[in-house]
Amino acid sequence: MRAVNADTVKKNKRSQHVLEKVGFWYVGEDDIFKYYRYERGNSILQKKNKDFKRADFI
Repeated sequence: MRAVNADTVKKNKRSQHVLEKVGFWYVGEDDIFKYYRYERGNSILQKKNKDFKRADFI
């Protein structure tokens, strides 16, 4: 497995903090959720590439 996608309810700040703390990065949001992604071995590119859309998670 190379990448893991995650989402949290927008109100759940604690879960968002935990995801960011362990290396996930924010990629977008909709009316209900915030979306995060972690890619193994690609940490420098993760922070620069914020062009993911919700469709990338499906």
